[in-house]
Amino acid sequence: MLSALLRSWNPFRFLRRRIDPDPLLSILPAKLSAIPYRLQQRVCSQPECQRHRRTDYHRKKIQTDPVYAQVVQDSRKQWREEHADYQKSYWRTHPEAAARNRERQRQLDRNAASPRL
Repeated sequence: MLSALLRSWNPFRFLRRRIDPDPLLSILPAKLSAIPYRLQQRVCSQPECQRHRRTDYHRKKIQTDPVYAQVVQDSRKQWREEHADYQKSYWRTHPEAAARNRERQRQLDRNAASPRL
């Protein structure tokens, strides 16, 4: 009895369970390919789909894992400290973006100054 149970037991049975399709696949239709380790899971191999999956994972991980969120926050803080002059040099080297930014800020200031009805 035990030997029959051990023969039928598969430590990788969880790999065969049904996985919900990625909601991005309906938004970004593309050629789907099977993942060799999860045969029921289909993914889009387009760079845009992969970028969306990575971004979604990153956002969810920050919201659910406080340690990960702290590491991300520390990393961003360290980058800002090491590149303190980045914003100034960006606006100097991108005058069109600076002009658009100034105009947009003027619009926001005007909207904030006008009373709401």
